[in-house]
Amino acid sequence: MVFLSGGAFRPERASARFQKTKAMWEHAATRFPHAFNSATNMDFAKQIEFARELAGSGQYEKAANVCREITARQPNNHEAWHLLGVLHNLGGRPRDARDCIRHAIDIEPGIAKYHLNLGNACLSLNEPPAARAEYERALELDADFQDAHYNLGLLLLASGDRGKGEFHLRRAVDGTAPLPEAWARLADTQETDNRLEDAAHSVAQGLALAPDAPLLRIVEAKLLRRDGRHAEALSRLSELSRVRLTARLAVGYHHEMGLLHEQLGQSGLAFEHFSLANQAQSEDPAVKTLNPANYLAAVEQLADTPLGDSWLATDVADDEPAPVFLIGFPRSGTTLLDQILDSHPAIQTLEEKPLILTLANEYENLAAETAPDREARRRMQARYFDLVAEHLALKPGMTLVDKFPLNIIRVPLIVRIFPKARFILALRHPLDVCLSCFMHPFGPNEAMLNFAHLDTTAQLYRHAMRLWLRVERELGLTAHRIRYEDLVRNFDAEVQGLLAFLGLPWDERVRDFARHAAERGKINTPSYHQVTRPLSRDAVYRWKRYAKQLAPIVPVLAPFIREYAYDVEFADQA
Repeated sequence: MVFLSGGAFRPERASARFQKTKAMWEHAATRFPHAFNSATNMDFAKQIEFARELAGSGQYEKAANVCREITARQPNNHEAWHLLGVLHNLGGRPRDARDCIRHAIDIEPGIAKYHLNLGNACLSLNEPPAARAEYERALELDADFQDAHYNLGLLLLASGDRGKGEFHLRRAVDGTAPLPEAWARLADTQETDNRLEDAAHSVAQGLALAPDAPLLRIVEAKLLRRDGRHAEALSRLSELSRVRLTARLAVGYHHEMGLLHEQLGQSGLAFEHFSLANQAQSEDPAVKTLNPANYLAAVEQLADTPLGDSWLATDVADDEPAPVFLIGFPRSGTTLLDQILDSHPAIQTLEEKPLILTLANEYENLAAETAPDREARRRMQARYFDLVAEHLALKPGMTLVDKFPLNIIRVPLIVRIFPKARFILALRHPLDVCLSCFMHPFGPNEAMLNFAHLDTTAQLYRHAMRLWLRVERELGLTAHRIRYEDLVRNFDAEVQGLLAFLGLPWDERVRDFARHAAERGKINTPSYHQVTRPLSRDAVYRWKRYAKQLAPIVPVLAPFIREYAYDVEFADQA
């Protein structure tokens, strides 16, 4: 996404660009035989051209030195300042990049590519609002600037604004220059939104431009798998094994290969690819600064720390709100329950917004020894519903269900804010839960990175469930347990029981949850493609296909297998 001359530099283009620029560099040596010792004898335009050729061949520091010579001799040369900024960003110095490009813009504010690259520097500094402003300024200067549309589209998608993000990706692919990577991102977005025909069209358009583009191949394989064409998908995707992939693309490739091998009954190969996907994620530069052990230790400490007799409020008013919190360990069926409940006309669900975490950060005394008084509680409750309103227009008389699985570790904080809170605990066989967490590529953060290994996955499950069981017992929570396996086997009875817990009548529309889920659009969980289909037993006791690989974590999970009344035969062997 860094502008060097007439286009954007992206990792997926790196190999082809290197070969092209290597030839340019060799050509430069012929044209400028004395320039490799000194660039000072060239005119400034030729020096900048030479610096670009050096940069294109990966010699960023040599190129930067040429730019420094130019700016020393001609301080108002905005092209040199801009290119020096680009080189700083490529070299991992985004603050210097921002300063240099801003200086170039001060000299010449009307060049769109300068604002594009200033936006890129801001993004490297983790300043998305500033990056967005610069991309939009670039488009004000050049409404058809494809690279600006592409970068802005990606930024908007990452921020959750899928409508505007897709609009800008479409503007990118509608331009005169072929941008297969924009088609790939568009296809990926459409597949995630369950718009499969649109995704297939985008894949076809992109592959016509770049038949071996990795992301396009991965999305193509997803579409073939979802159409039941597993062998064809595996054959097509296997061709990427010869391609050097970035860490993030390698995650997607190995995850999809794992799913395809599993569908073809090849569990050993599937497990191998899921392991490689987790290994690839650990090699992503964005992950290297994270320490999942911190999160694991924090949850263990929570599980071991008693709450004390004064944890619960004693001044609870009759009219205090009683929102519902849908919790459970990830991959326990919370997304399915979310879609079922949201299809009921008296329920509105809020999908995975970290509102309780936000309140915990805003109210530092929330975990104090003594419970907050009624006035303080009212302020926190009002703040909670203000946060809800940022994501959901809650209608009068509706039951709110706040779905955030890992709020299971924040239950003590929730009852501090809402002493009358109700909880739905989603359960699934612990071995299936841990296996599914290990298999799925979650967004990298210190919690989810624990799923890269089965042993840490099982330990996190153990600590989270120990915490829940102790808090449920000590605080006398109002809670309803529902097992995924029971829901699949006896849908009506399980949903009737859940609705009765919420004080709501049965409604036939809950049976049509799959259509309702498809109409909701983007589903922000790894289950996005599953909940838009009718119920299936395919995922029930999936762990049995991987019994050998799971054997080491059985002793850790055995107490919970028994606690939640699952088949203990395998657990008893531990």
